[in-house]
Amino acid sequence: NIQFVNPAGDLVNMNQKAKQDTEYDIFYITYFKEYCGIKVKIGEFSGHFPNDQKLYISDEMIEWATDFRQTPPSICSRPCSPGHRQSPQEGKAVCCFDCNPCPDNQISNMTNMNHCVKCPDDQYANTKRTHCLEKVVTFLAFEDPLGMSLAGLALFFSSLTAVVLGIFLKHQNTPIVKANNQILSYVLLISLIFCFLSPLLYIGQPYMATCILQQTTFAIVFTMATSSVLAKTITVVLAFKVTVPGRRMRWLLASGAPNFIIPICTMIQLILCGIWMGTSPPFVDVNVHSEHGHILIVCNKGSVIAFH
Repeated sequence: NIQFVNPAGDLVNMNQKAKQDTEYDIFYITYFKEYCGIKVKIGEFSGHFPNDQKLYISDEMIEWATDFRQTPPSICSRPCSPGHRQSPQEGKAVCCFDCNPCPDNQISNMTNMNHCVKCPDDQYANTKRTHCLEKVVTFLAFEDPLGMSLAGLALFFSSLTAVVLGIFLKHQNTPIVKANNQILSYVLLISLIFCFLSPLLYIGQPYMATCILQQTTFAIVFTMATSSVLAKTITVVLAFKVTVPGRRMRWLLASGAPNFIIPICTMIQLILCGIWMGTSPPFVDVNVHSEHGHILIVCNKGSVIAFH
């Protein structure tokens, strides 16, 4: 059981049965050119070191030709920084790889990651592709330049139409207003006012009610406007046909039959909208892919066929 360190610094064990640990010298070999290099001993591996320390590396001996001290890596490629992933090099060892940036909306927040992680749908990757950030919820608001422009145009054209309606009401007893068919003119101007105001339903945060009113309101008032123009056109055609002998033309014009075109067309439109709302109505939807870093709140049309 006797062991000691001799003056040379070696550990001497008097027990001959004890298994002596093998000692290893650690060398660093570097090649500058072909058949030209250097071999330096930088440490030892031995069980004779005190305090059960078996590995010893001398930092002072590691002085590279590039004049800086650094432990050589065990791979033949530089480590891939966060935001990149390892791609094996074809025909080379597994420790050789290329560092490729992560694809869109994917991140890697550690060094030497083999695969990038995809961000959730409600998040997006930052420019360095190291972290996922929360997407901003957005919609067409009145405060936006586009929202303000659309609202301003809608109010301007509806006010202009309201002024024309006021002129017609002020001069309703004049021959020119009477000759223009007062009732059809009033219906046309009122429906045009609501047509110009209907874009206001598309601005602001969408809700279930506004999504339904967006399409149905414009569909009905636009149908009233176009059917009013159609009724006016038929009235003019009948007025010219009155000069031709025949009581039927006079009866159609005198009875105001063209005016029934408006409720008939509007009723057809109401039936179509009712079928649409009953089968597949519009609803509030989110679009997470159209704009980077944003979640767009939009109105989904429901049935595309019914919309067209």
